[in-house]
Amino acid sequence: MKFGLVPVIPLLAGALLGGLIGCDTQELETEIDCFEYCKQAAECDGDVDRDECEQSCKENLNDCMGDEREQAQNQLDMCSDETCDEFTACTIEAGAQCYFGL
Repeated sequence: MKFGLVPVIPLLAGALLGGLIGCDTQELETEIDCFEYCKQAAECDGDVDRDECEQSCKENLNDCMGDEREQAQNQLDMCSDETCDEFTACTIEAGAQCYFGL
């Protein structure tokens, strides 16, 4: 008797959704943005330690105020898609938005 994946898919989706319900949406967005940002940072600079980068990124974003934090996260998200030549300048702008509200 073959069961296939069809009966398993709703169980997996339910488990995933159940795991996310307990998460703070902003915390999850920070995790994703820092992961993507640090992935690009490591690709552009081989000396970047991704784990340290992600931890620092999350700590820095958590120090931001509400509106500045959201703007900085949006900027980091955009930076993740930049080429290495544009990446550094892009991330400086994200830091300025976070700390100075620019």
